Amino acid sequence: MIPKKTLLIITFFMLIANNLFAQISHKKQIKFRSYNEAGLSVGANANAVFINSVNGFEKKKFFLGLGMGADFYYHTSIPVFLQGNYTIPLQKNALQLITGAGMNKPVNKPNPKYESAGAAEYSTGYYFSSGIQYLVKLKTHTIYFGTGYIEKQMLKEFDMSLIDPSTQISVSSADLRFKRIYLKAGIRF
Repeated sequence: MIPKKTLLIITFFMLIANNLFAQISHKKQIKFRSYNEAGLSVGANANAVFINSVNGFEKKKFFLGLGMGADFYYHTSIPVFLQGNYTIPLQKNALQLITGAGMNKPVNKPNPKYESAGAAEYSTGYYFSSGIQYLVKLKTHTIYFGTGYIEKQMLKEFDMSLIDPSTQISVSSADLRFKRIYLKAGIRF
């Protein structure tokens, strides 16, 4: 899991960047944007919540940002990803097509709901998401609602001799891929 000190430092720099770029962006066509969201993902194994924060720059209809979150589906993990959005303006509001890709860092603690405690270790895998979201402009900020697809992957290695001492194979591995759909809501600054 990410240490609290590291999370505090990242949050501090995001807040500074948000204020700095918000002031600079009024003079230029490039705008700093922060998307902060929570959602529910539904897959074959379970239903779970996730939270993400994506911070980056928007120019005309295009947005590109760096995101980080917490994904509690099956095995808790921290996705870090690059996200791109394309905005389709409507009369007052807008639609956005979104896609993101990056890495998925698992937390090395078993989920007691699905996994037994043991000598399992998890390795970083990939993270991918795509979807559509509807933006509603308010006076000072924008809220949005979206749906789409998320896939995360991680590698699991475990010592079989701890489960069955008579086994000939001491270490086994599994490539875990979790595919699911999601519903989310968020706020954009």
